[in-house]
Amino acid sequence: MNDNKELVREIETVGGFFKDLDERYGLMIRMGLLALAYIIAAVCKYMSAPVEVMFEHSSSQNGVYTGCKVYRDDGQPYLGLTENNEVVESYPIVKSEYDDVMDIDYDMMFFRRNTEANAEDFRKTMEYNMYLGGYCKVTLKYRSGKTESTSYCTKELADSMERLSRKYAVGHEMQLQ
Repeated sequence: MNDNKELVREIETVGGFFKDLDERYGLMIRMGLLALAYIIAAVCKYMSAPVEVMFEHSSSQNGVYTGCKVYRDDGQPYLGLTENNEVVESYPIVKSEYDDVMDIDYDMMFFRRNTEANAEDFRKTMEYNMYLGGYCKVTLKYRSGKTESTSYCTKELADSMERLSRKYAVGHEMQLQ
């Protein structure tokens, strides 16, 4: 019986300690936990950001294969022309052009947003893929090292890659029509 009284007293003491701690420092503890949650969310977002995009297309009409990749090497952004998943020629590009390609909404290509508000975007993506015809593959590499691929492409990505290849890879431009 004595052991139970001691246990109850210890529990009351520990409970009192936490109650006192909450009364004195509760706001600071909550703010610290909130800041920690924001830091964790920022790290997760940082690690899940794309750092490399490869776009491959082969037309069913003329059989022409085009492939290009936007990536960084030692901090310098590049546009690379690819064959068999390997860069055969590369051209330095401006950081803002690299950022524009990385900031494209890739969730639509991977069907991650399944809401009515995005139904029109989804329909446009599907229509554009039918327009492209042939083989299409987009491969993303994330800062975490994870890669994923899809056979869907948005017009925004195709236009960006075509614009970059016209600007930098003169004579080797992508022809998507």
